[in-house]
Amino acid sequence: MLSSGSLRQILCLRSLAAAAVLCGLCGCVRTKVLVTSDPPGADVTMNSVHLGRTPVEQPFAWFWYYDFLAEKEGFEPAVSRERFRAPLYLVPPMDLVMEMMPFPVTHTRRVHLALEERDVRPDPEMALSDEAESRGELPPSPTAAYPAIPSAIPAPETDGPQ
Repeated sequence: MLSSGSLRQILCLRSLAAAAVLCGLCGCVRTKVLVTSDPPGADVTMNSVHLGRTPVEQPFAWFWYYDFLAEKEGFEPAVSRERFRAPLYLVPPMDLVMEMMPFPVTHTRRVHLALEERDVRPDPEMALSDEAESRGELPPSPTAAYPAIPSAIPAPETDGPQ
């Protein structure tokens, strides 16, 4: 027959084994960012790492600042700095409870980048100066009114060492 001390040890070991099995079945917290753009299909980089074309998902590990850059031909690049703040359920000590849930918890942060269409029309002032140049009607250069500056100034003449 088992003594009460050895029975307690066996129950304690079984409880620890059951707790270890339950911890192995627990889920975890997964964090990801979903980047979209207007128009879709822009190339996106996050902290100088190319993610791909929008819409794109990327996991992230830290709640901090992230720099985003979206580029697409025919559009001005869109730049954004986003601060990812931890939700209340991921702040200690609640984060430990969320890590112990028997199912995975997913936190998705969304970032939308709007690209503006690049203006391809010529500058009106530039068009006028090109037109005047083609007709030979350019205004006088602002430096034409000043005399030419000599390239070298002659040294004073000396008779030798005195």
